Amino acid sequence: MEKDGINECYDAIIVGSGYGGSVAACRLSMAGMKVCLVEKGRKWEPQDFPTHTFSFLSCVRFENKSFGFGLGPNDALFQ
Repeated sequence: MEKDGINECYDAIIVGSGYGGSVAACRLSMAGMKVCLVEKGRKWEPQDFPTHTFSFLSCVRFENKSFGFGLGPNDALFQ
């Protein structure tokens, strides 16, 4: 990868920071590998995480790609 004219090299590139991706990234980096972890969506700050039921519902997106519809924000925390 090239960023601002600097050639970045990684030993592993992991797509998705869900449970499997985050564990793999952690273990590989602890083993001394240079890891790039990419994730879609926006950056979530600590104050963005839900603290009660109503704020939780605003962080959820339900999708049914077979029928072509979705409910909730596109950048939802939970999909």
